[in-house]
Amino acid sequence: TPGDGKSYRHTYLLRSSDNGATWCGPMDVTDPDGLLGFMEGVWGSVARRVDSHVHLLQQIDPAPGHGIGANNDDASINNGVVADMVYTKVPVTDFDPLPCYPAVVVTGINQAPEFSANVNVYPNPATDVVNIVLSANEKANATVTIYNAVGQKVNEFSNYLNGAAQTLTINTANYQAGVYFVSVNINGKLTSKKVIVK
Repeated sequence: TPGDGKSYRHTYLLRSSDNGATWCGPMDVTDPDGLLGFMEGVWGSVARRVDSHVHLLQQIDPAPGHGIGANNDDASINNGVVADMVYTKVPVTDFDPLPCYPAVVVTGINQAPEFSANVNVYPNPATDVVNIVLSANEKANATVTIYNAVGQKVNEFSNYLNGAAQTLTINTANYQAGVYFVSVNINGKLTSKKVIVK
């Protein structure tokens, strides 16, 4: 019964007589006249062939609505209740008084551009300074970590990118000569560049 706090499932039919350009309905075919004594129809299947009738097979449930929701009865309400499969023939003329609507045709989907980030390092080899140019096509957080050749962290910097290229200048005058790796994380996109300091 509507308003009893239970969840009821119904079977609905739609009709198109112009290969899907317009659709008429929906029509509730669960038990539209209340003559069959059931309030829920599930797992409907419609025959491919539609002549002057739509041929529908669905399972009925005379004690529905207790499977979902907070105000549901115990499942024992179904003890002794038969949930039959019911065949229904719906005349296509029953769709005539129903409103019809044009189909919605999706011709394309606007997608946001894919996130991209770039890292450039110069001069390479470096002596006193190394410039790290960070860019992203949208606002992003960037973490730059510099490691020496044996994987020890030498320095770390955090930057906020606003969609334009930014240059981070690092003083390497106190770095020992050798190979370093600049690891950059921009919104989860990882890039690593090798830099030689003389």
